[in-house]
Amino acid sequence: MKNLIIILTFLLTPSISNASEVISVTNAEDNGEGSLRFAIEIAEDGDSITFTEFFEIFLLSPIDIYNKKISINGEIDPVTVKLFDGSQRDKGKIEYRAKTIDICGYNYKTMGNEQAFILSQGANVSFYNMRFKECEGERGSAILANESTSANIYNCTFYANNSAKSIVDCTNYKVNITNSIFINNETSSQSIVTYCNLYNCIFKNNKGYEGGAAYQCKIYGSTFEANTANNGGAAFNCEIRNSTLIANTANNGGAAYNCEIYDSILKANTAHKSGGAAYDCKIYNSELEANSAHMAGAAFKGYLEKCFIVKNKASLSDEATCEAEAVNSIYYGNTTIDSKNREQFN
Repeated sequence: MKNLIIILTFLLTPSISNASEVISVTNAEDNGEGSLRFAIEIAEDGDSITFTEFFEIFLLSPIDIYNKKISINGEIDPVTVKLFDGSQRDKGKIEYRAKTIDICGYNYKTMGNEQAFILSQGANVSFYNMRFKECEGERGSAILANESTSANIYNCTFYANNSAKSIVDCTNYKVNITNSIFINNETSSQSIVTYCNLYNCIFKNNKGYEGGAAYQCKIYGSTFEANTANNGGAAFNCEIRNSTLIANTANNGGAAYNCEIYDSILKANTAHKSGGAAYDCKIYNSELEANSAHMAGAAFKGYLEKCFIVKNKASLSDEATCEAEAVNSIYYGNTTIDSKNREQFN
């Protein structure tokens, strides 16, 4: 028996236009009238699903969304809180508290493959302000978007989920994830997110095998911190733009492996073997600072253009970049650690 927990945290929700009907979840049951599962079953294209109050909902099996274009979203629930000083005079302060919904479930292991949400056969689903927690499954343990489906994920948090392959799984770059946070998730054979578009997301303390956070993704304006993997501590085979990759760790490519990187910062990443920041990557107009590796403190193999390569350390190679071509780039303060643990500047 597995524990599946999803916590939906409702914050400010973007307006949904052209929704033909709003369906309310009114109880915490796994199924039946008023439940989340029932709301999804009766929803038609353009409908949106909201929650009327605080619930703890136990899911006994995955929810399959089949060929529907719907949204599951939260609302702000403003609560006026009047604060008083010692003499009970009203100080007039107003606080706004967000409504939250807990969805907790127990999934029986069937063929080793369970998910919280499965998108099938043309489904197009928008998720707003949800927190997925401790979902377990073989592939896409939080969200599995099959072929011919798409999803938009806004302001969501993915926390402590576990999977053999992925937490959010897509095959066609039709899942867009925006302003979302991934913390303490783990996969054993691939990465946390696959084949998705990532905008302004944060990945921290995640663990994967090929990419500690992302595999085959297109990444924009995101931050990756303290993620780990066998290859590519943060990302594997991704396109990365205007992002920060800091303190990630891998055997090869402390931050990135076989990626294209533009206008980004790669700082304080570590590779136990080669490429403190990057392994076999193409990097343009970026900063590689204070990364470290056994060989090539900054980058091993690949191509760098108009990069600032500074204060990287290696314990074997005498260069910050080894077997990598660097064009119009600046080197400063890179060092090699000799057999007596002394820094040699190069």
